[in-house]
Amino acid sequence: MMLTLMSVTVSAENGVSYLNEAGIVCTASNSTTLSEEDVSWSGGWYVAAADVTISSRVTVTGAVNLILADGVTLSIPKGINVTDANSLTIYGQSTGANMGSITISNVEKQNAGIGSGMLESAGSITINGGNVTVIGGYGCAGIGGGQGGSAGSITINGGSVTATGGQYAAGIGGGYNSRNSYGNINIYGGTVEAIGDDRSAGIGGGRVDSVIETIGGNITISGGTITARTDSQYAAAIGSGEKGSCGTITINGGIVNAEATNDSNGYIGCGWSGTVGNVIINGG
Repeated sequence: MMLTLMSVTVSAENGVSYLNEAGIVCTASNSTTLSEEDVSWSGGWYVAAADVTISSRVTVTGAVNLILADGVTLSIPKGINVTDANSLTIYGQSTGANMGSITISNVEKQNAGIGSGMLESAGSITINGGNVTVIGGYGCAGIGGGQGGSAGSITINGGSVTATGGQYAAGIGGGYNSRNSYGNINIYGGTVEAIGDDRSAGIGGGRVDSVIETIGGNITISGGTITARTDSQYAAAIGSGEKGSCGTITINGGIVNAEATNDSNGYIGCGWSGTVGNVIINGG
C-alpha cells in the first residue's frame, strides 16, 4: 500500500489484519491510513501502513485503535495525548521480529509520552502488540501521567514495550507530583522494560514533594517478561517513588525483574518516606 499525503479509507474488501489481546487474527474495516498530517485521531481505526513521521503531538478523542503494520515505523516525537474518558489501543500484526514499531522520544516537558499533559487526567491506554518505545518529557511518565496529572488505566497484553520516564517520573505510571491516583496498571503479557528517572519507580509512581499529596493505584502482573528499574536510591523499582504512595502490588505470574542502579530503598514496595499497601506474590 502506498502512503499518500492525505488520509485514505481502506475498504471492507481490503480490511487490515491485526492480533487482538488474545493473539487471535482479526480484521479491521474502514480504517484510516496515517499520514504526516494526521494529528487528531477521533474514534475508530487507524493504520500505520508505511513509515511515517507525525511532527506535532497527536490528540486522541473517543476510542481510538491503532494498528502497526509489520515492518513499519511510526514516529511521533511529541507523543500522543490521551486524556480523561478517551482511550488508545495499540495492535500489531505479528509477534516476531518484524513487528511494526512506534517511537516517541522528543516530548516537550510536562507531557507524557503516551498519556496526559500537565495537570490532566489520562484516559485508558492498552497495548496488545507491536514495538513501543516511549520516553516521557520532563516530569512526565513514558506511559501514563503528565506532570501533576493522573495516569488513568494502563494495560499491557503483548508486544515489546520500552518506557522511560522523564526526570522525577515513572517509566509506566505517574509523573512528578501526581497528586491524584496514578490509576491501575495491569500487565498480562509481552516483554516490558520500564525505567524510572530520578527518585521514581520503574512501574508505579513518580516523585512527589509531600507525602500527603498523592494517592497511588494498584499494580498487577500476571504474565510476560518484565524488567522494572529505578535509577534512584529513593524509589522502589515497582511501587512508589519518593514520598509517594502505592496501592496493592500483586504478582500472579510471569518473569519479573526488579532492579536498581543504586542501593534502592525497596525493590518492590515503597520509596523513601512513601507508603504501600499489600504486596502479594502468588506465582511467577
